[in-house]
Amino acid sequence: GGNTGSQALAVTIRALALGEIERDEAFHAVGKQILVALFMGTLIGLTTGLIAFLWRGNPYLGLVIASAMLINMTIAGLVGSGVPWLLKSLGQDPAMGGGVLVTAVTDSLGFLAFLGIATLFISYL
Repeated sequence: GGNTGSQALAVTIRALALGEIERDEAFHAVGKQILVALFMGTLIGLTTGLIAFLWRGNPYLGLVIASAMLINMTIAGLVGSGVPWLLKSLGQDPAMGGGVLVTAVTDSLGFLAFLGIATLFISYL
């Protein structure tokens, strides 16, 4: 999730710095990053979930890991592309605090997603 968020952050900050995106295109740009994160989250989540299933022989473990990765990477895409817009709208430099915010949110919500889903499936794990 952290890498996904950092990539979305870098792409968005670059586009803002070069003037490639205007304020009225913000929702489209954020939506595009979320779609990329969804795709990557699905691909990596399924791959990691399959590895966990094959390793431990428990399909629920694979489901927990795949779901948590999908959620985390989607949130990372949203936050990574949304934080620069938020900072810019607040009159702050998007490059100054973006990395810290993205890391804090993706780490916190990633653990919450993983542990929350694992708690729901604890009797099957």
